[in-house]
Amino acid sequence: MRLRGGMPMLAAEAARRCLRLRPNDVRCVDVLGRATAATGNCDEALPALRTLRALGRWDTGAAIAEGVCRVRVGDLDGARVAFEEGTLLDDQDPDPWMQRGLVDARLGDVDGLDEAIEAVAERGGERWKLDLLVLWRTSLDPGGAVDGLLWRYAVDPPRTGGAAAGLAIHVGLLACERGLEVGDPVQALVDSERGLAASRGHLRLRACRAEATRRIGDAGAALRQSARPWDDWRTTAVLDAVQIRALVDVDRADEARAALREVEHPELPDLLVSAWYVARARGDRAAMDRAETQLAARSPRDLATLVRLDPLVPAAP
Repeated sequence: MRLRGGMPMLAAEAARRCLRLRPNDVRCVDVLGRATAATGNCDEALPALRTLRALGRWDTGAAIAEGVCRVRVGDLDGARVAFEEGTLLDDQDPDPWMQRGLVDARLGDVDGLDEAIEAVAERGGERWKLDLLVLWRTSLDPGGAVDGLLWRYAVDPPRTGGAAAGLAIHVGLLACERGLEVGDPVQALVDSERGLAASRGHLRLRACRAEATRRIGDAGAALRQSARPWDDWRTTAVLDAVQIRALVDVDRADEARAALREVEHPELPDLLVSAWYVARARGDRAAMDRAETQLAARSPRDLATLVRLDPLVPAAP
């Protein structure tokens, strides 16, 4: 199978054919879980990885694949658990430490991020990976690096190829999300576009761009930006969440409510925020309270998001 050759879509299809002939063949389950995680098809990857664990074939790579998928669907706490498990399965591999550090940064866990930086440095991780964690660490310091400095660091000429692209993507996401947090969707939009220049298909960056566009007041553009392409097989909960909010903004709250009922992961923080937004538009105080309670239990830091959801310019009637 062609997972090692950099062709995860072909590897996944080969694994599916294998499993039709030999259900629960451990090698085929392994390839299916990792390959679908690599392509972003987490709705298929996570069940396959659960089966792999039950079959007793679990290693650092499988733990990282699970963690990456949990990040994609917005389950940062679950992702951290998976990456932490990866660090225990192979104490010398810097990759699970780097991934755990990125999650710690998103969660605002400075101590955890410091531990990850030290671990990646001790284990000889690639320099760009260490750079990326240090960038996130700097951004969490009061009075830390301004966005301009982050961007200069990300596009420094000595960095080329995948390393430079990886830095630009993550800096774009960091700057965009920070812009939304401080109530500056205009700057968030600029930063998301800079990050997307390195990867047009990065889902969370696309979602951040759409949310920034929506908060500026262009709900129509946000609807287009958050639409799922017909040929995109990846798990798109973060895009779905923005799409639902944009529907509310264009006075289609009933349609937003129906879309919310169709999502596969309604318990994820991004979608709980959207559930609150829909309930408020419909005047359903009980549903608002339920969404707030669930959000407080799963991701208390996202409660602050609720006060910044309204567009700067309301949609035209």
